[in-house]
Amino acid sequence: MEYFIPEDSASSDETHCQQARQLMTEHLNTIDDVQFKKHEIQAALEKFDPQKAPGEDAINSDVLLRAFRNFPTFFTEVYNKCLKNGHFPNYWKRSIIQPIVKKNSERRTQ
Repeated sequence: MEYFIPEDSASSDETHCQQARQLMTEHLNTIDDVQFKKHEIQAALEKFDPQKAPGEDAINSDVLLRAFRNFPTFFTEVYNKCLKNGHFPNYWKRSIIQPIVKKNSERRTQ
Protein backbone atom coordinates (compact mmCIF):
# COMPACT_ATOMS: atom_id res chain seq x y z
CA MET A 1 0.00 0.00 0.00
CA GLU A 2 2.83 2.41 0.75
CA TYR A 3 3.94 2.17 -2.89
CA PHE A 4 0.52 3.00 -4.34
CA ILE A 5 -0.51 5.48 -1.65
CA PRO A 6 2.62 7.26 -0.43
CA GLU A 7 2.52 9.44 2.68
CA ASP A 8 1.17 12.92 1.94
CA SER A 9 3.73 15.29 3.42
CA ALA A 10 3.88 19.02 2.77
CA SER A 11 7.62 19.02 3.52
CA SER A 12 8.35 16.78 0.51
CA ASP A 13 6.11 18.64 -1.97
CA GLU A 14 7.42 19.94 -5.24
CA THR A 15 6.62 23.52 -6.28
CA HIS A 16 3.42 22.67 -8.17
CA CYS A 17 2.14 20.63 -5.19
CA GLN A 18 2.88 23.53 -2.82
CA GLN A 19 0.94 25.87 -5.11
CA ALA A 20 -1.99 23.43 -5.23
CA ARG A 21 -2.05 23.20 -1.43
CA GLN A 22 -2.09 27.01 -1.21
CA LEU A 23 -4.93 27.30 -3.73
CA MET A 24 -7.00 24.78 -1.78
CA THR A 25 -6.88 26.98 1.33
CA GLU A 26 -8.04 30.14 -0.45
CA HIS A 27 -11.71 31.05 -0.79
CA LEU A 28 -12.96 30.50 -4.31
CA ASN A 29 -14.37 33.46 -6.17
CA THR A 30 -17.18 31.84 -8.11
CA ILE A 31 -19.07 34.89 -9.37
CA ASP A 32 -18.87 33.62 -12.97
CA ASP A 33 -20.46 30.23 -12.24
CA VAL A 34 -23.77 29.65 -13.98
CA GLN A 35 -26.42 28.84 -11.40
CA PHE A 36 -28.18 25.50 -11.36
CA LYS A 37 -31.64 25.41 -12.84
CA LYS A 38 -34.49 23.33 -11.42
CA HIS A 39 -34.69 21.08 -14.47
CA GLU A 40 -30.94 20.36 -14.30
CA ILE A 41 -31.18 19.24 -10.68
CA GLN A 42 -34.22 17.10 -11.40
CA ALA A 43 -32.50 15.49 -14.38
CA ALA A 44 -29.47 14.64 -12.21
CA LEU A 45 -31.68 13.18 -9.46
CA GLU A 46 -33.63 11.11 -11.99
CA LYS A 47 -30.36 9.48 -13.11
CA PHE A 48 -29.76 8.03 -9.63
CA ASP A 49 -30.24 4.27 -9.48
CA PRO A 50 -33.10 3.50 -7.06
CA GLN A 51 -31.63 0.02 -6.52
CA LYS A 52 -28.48 1.49 -4.95
CA ALA A 53 -28.16 1.68 -1.18
CA PRO A 54 -28.55 5.15 0.36
CA GLY A 55 -25.57 7.13 1.60
CA GLU A 56 -24.69 7.94 5.18
CA ASP A 57 -27.73 10.22 5.44
CA ALA A 58 -29.92 7.12 4.85
CA ILE A 59 -31.97 8.95 2.19
CA ASN A 60 -32.49 6.87 -0.92
CA SER A 61 -32.89 8.35 -4.39
CA ASP A 62 -36.67 7.90 -4.47
CA VAL A 63 -37.15 9.94 -1.29
CA LEU A 64 -34.73 12.60 -2.49
CA LEU A 65 -36.50 12.92 -5.84
CA ARG A 66 -39.94 13.14 -4.17
CA ALA A 67 -38.66 15.80 -1.78
CA PHE A 68 -37.22 17.76 -4.70
CA ARG A 69 -40.53 17.59 -6.59
CA ASN A 70 -42.33 18.99 -3.52
CA PHE A 71 -39.75 21.72 -2.80
CA PRO A 72 -37.87 22.45 -6.06
CA THR A 73 -37.14 26.08 -5.23
CA PHE A 74 -35.67 25.20 -1.83
CA PHE A 75 -33.38 22.52 -3.28
CA THR A 76 -32.28 24.80 -6.10
CA GLU A 77 -31.44 27.58 -3.65
CA VAL A 78 -29.42 25.19 -1.46
CA TYR A 79 -27.36 23.91 -4.40
CA ASN A 80 -26.83 27.42 -5.76
CA LYS A 81 -25.74 28.70 -2.35
CA CYS A 82 -23.17 25.88 -2.19
CA LEU A 83 -22.02 26.79 -5.70
CA LYS A 84 -21.74 30.49 -4.84
CA ASN A 85 -19.75 29.76 -1.68
CA GLY A 86 -17.56 27.27 -3.51
CA HIS A 87 -18.23 24.63 -0.88
CA PHE A 88 -20.35 21.50 -0.85
CA PRO A 89 -20.62 19.57 2.43
CA ASN A 90 -17.98 16.85 2.78
CA TYR A 91 -20.52 14.16 3.62
CA TRP A 92 -22.12 14.73 0.19
CA LYS A 93 -18.81 13.59 -1.29
CA ARG A 94 -18.22 10.49 0.83
CA SER A 95 -19.18 6.93 0.13
CA ILE A 96 -19.28 4.01 2.48
CA ILE A 97 -18.47 0.79 0.70
CA GLN A 98 -19.60 -2.34 2.46
CA PRO A 99 -18.63 -5.54 0.66
CA ILE A 100 -21.27 -8.23 0.77
CA VAL A 101 -20.23 -11.85 0.33
CA LYS A 102 -22.93 -13.76 -1.52
CA LYS A 103 -23.61 -17.40 -0.86
CA ASN A 104 -22.44 -19.87 -3.49
CA SER A 105 -20.09 -17.32 -5.02
CA GLU A 106 -16.73 -18.47 -6.26
CA ARG A 107 -13.89 -17.33 -4.01
CA ARG A 108 -10.86 -15.85 -5.66
CA THR A 109 -7.48 -16.91 -4.36
CA GLN A 110 -5.35 -14.69 -6.57
